[in-house]
Amino acid sequence: MNLSGLISAFLSAFSNGIYLTVNRAALLHTSPIIFGFVVLSTVGVLLGIYSIYKYGYEEFLSSIRGNWRFLVIMGIVASTVNFLIFWGLQLSSAVNSAIITRLDVLFAALLGSIFFGERLKGLDWVAVAILLFGSLRILQIDLSEFSANKGDILFILHTFFLAVNAQIIRYKLCHVHGPIKACINAASCGIVYFTAILLTGQTEQLSYLGEFKAPIFASIILLLFQYPTYYYGLQMLETWTVRSIFLVMLLTSSISSFLILGEGISNIQIQGMVLVSAGVLLLSFNQKLKGEKDARQLNYS
Repeated sequence: MNLSGLISAFLSAFSNGIYLTVNRAALLHTSPIIFGFVVLSTVGVLLGIYSIYKYGYEEFLSSIRGNWRFLVIMGIVASTVNFLIFWGLQLSSAVNSAIITRLDVLFAALLGSIFFGERLKGLDWVAVAILLFGSLRILQIDLSEFSANKGDILFILHTFFLAVNAQIIRYKLCHVHGPIKACINAASCGIVYFTAILLTGQTEQLSYLGEFKAPIFASIILLLFQYPTYYYGLQMLETWTVRSIFLVMLLTSSISSFLILGEGISNIQIQGMVLVSAGVLLLSFNQKLKGEKDARQLNYS
């Protein structure tokens, strides 16, 4: 059993839930493009410094040179994922976003099955069903409220590209150290955000970010932890497993929102938390029975 991979994916999901809450607190008062640029570009620079310190300048450059095509694709896809969710929210509702983005588990399973031989078996489907139902309870979503519109196409594309990026990271970049992948990913997003700032004339808003030092610092620390643990989880586990475990972020986001923002937690959300926890435990138990391989031992890279 890849216990280290499960723990790594869980910790990444846990920190991502807190990261979303911190972001929400800051984004109530500032532009997501401005906030995203400062946080992601800083994370990219810090991870670059760390990677050079740990692996050496030559290995850092060698990893980029030898895998630049897929690193560039990963960065472009990551940037696209961020823009699609923001654009979709302008055209659709948060309810639709919450429902549709849960499809990343199914997209990851489908892509992994078609291209890389990943297979969901009996207990896997049960665990995924429990996780999806639990996540809907946490979000307090009434499916009768769902109505399709143009923005939902953007949500579907966002979710699909999220799953595509997970496949690239696991199977095509498995021999690149996690911090180096994280550096390129964050730096690419930072560059795209900066370009958007210039094109939309939002440069003046950069001077107001001093008011958000605490959430910016917290977001940077959380991302520095989240990126490497996520990539290590993808290295050790199949992509659909990692995306399933990431539903835990809804649990931690609800709890951190209660503690940080003072938002209430309903009985329905508590039921959802229990279901998500049960789903993750079942998923973990089934991985122990099946066993999963380190991506570096496979022949897809």
